[in-house]
Parts: sequence; C-alpha cells; structure tokens
Amino acid sequence: MLETTLARLEPDQRSVVFDLGAASASTLSCFANGRCRITFADAVESLLALDDTVGRDALASRIDSLLPRAPEAPATLILCWDLPNFLSRPVLRALMEGLTERSAGGALFHQFIAYPSRAVPTRPGRYSLRKDGKVLRQISATETGVLPVLPMRDLEHIMPGCHLVRSVLLGSGMQDCLFRYGGPD
Repeated sequence: MLETTLARLEPDQRSVVFDLGAASASTLSCFANGRCRITFADAVESLLALDDTVGRDALASRIDSLLPRAPEAPATLILCWDLPNFLSRPVLRALMEGLTERSAGGALFHQFIAYPSRAVPTRPGRYSLRKDGKVLRQISATETGVLPVLPMRDLEHIMPGCHLVRSVLLGSGMQDCLFRYGGPD
C-alpha cells in the first residue's frame, strides 16, 4: 500500500515526509526525484523509553523535544512503520498529537499494525524504502511474541482528527494501514 501511496506523490507538488525511524540512504534515494523533503526523527529508542506515568503535559513536552519541526511546510506523509505496536496508549496518543500538530490537512500516516494472535518480533524493526517504493525491513529482535491488540477503532481515537483510509492484511502478521489527517478541529 505504501508503494501505491508513494507513486501518487505528484513530482511537481511539494511533499514533506517525516520518518520516525533512522536515516537510510535507500529511503533518501527514494525521495530524490521531485520536490520532496524528508526528515528523519530517529526517535524509536527514545519513544520506547518514555515513561507514560509522568502526566500528559510532561509527556507531550518530551515528545515535542524528540520530533523535528516541519522545516518549511507541514508534513504530508508520516512513516510510523511498526512503532505504534510497541508504545503504551498514552505515549502513542501524545506522539500522534505531536505529529498531527506538524501535519497538513490531508496528510497520510502509514503504519504496520500487528494482527491479533500472530507472533511478531518483540521490538520494532528498522525500515527503509527502495527506489521503487518497496519496503525493506530489518528485524532487530530474534524473539517473537503476541503484541497487545490495537484495534483500528482504538487507533482512530488515539490519532486526533485521523480516519482509516485503507488496511490490508499482510502475510507477515501485520496490517498495512493508511490513515488520513483531516486537519485541526
């Protein structure tokens, strides 16, 4: 699904992409054509370490410090990869609030959500894109387990102003999900 989304990016229209993962040469080359700016947050480990008991304001402040500001324009595509599966709901909500503050109305959020009762790695993978838009995934954890269920309805409540556009079940035990942000209320 991400491959199709990338193919629809207009080469003559400005796109701003946020990738929550680490920088990757292959992902950079994927966005080399056209008028696209990509920013890597490289925030996965810091987000995993957040304490969700500190209170909503403190959590929002910490997440704000981890996320890059939109350089010239708000984000139009946010690559969350499989990170939402590994965050507590308070941390995920604060993250999504921080991301929507940096996003344009109509922005797309791409995520891989673990399918209930399927064994998947116990830590987020490292993702990158090939020039043709195909996703490459490096698994950092050798252990597998069943992650807590994160239903699509819950995700829509956790992601302020977003709604599910499409979800496709993959053979890997993940759902390839695309959400659209409607803009600030």
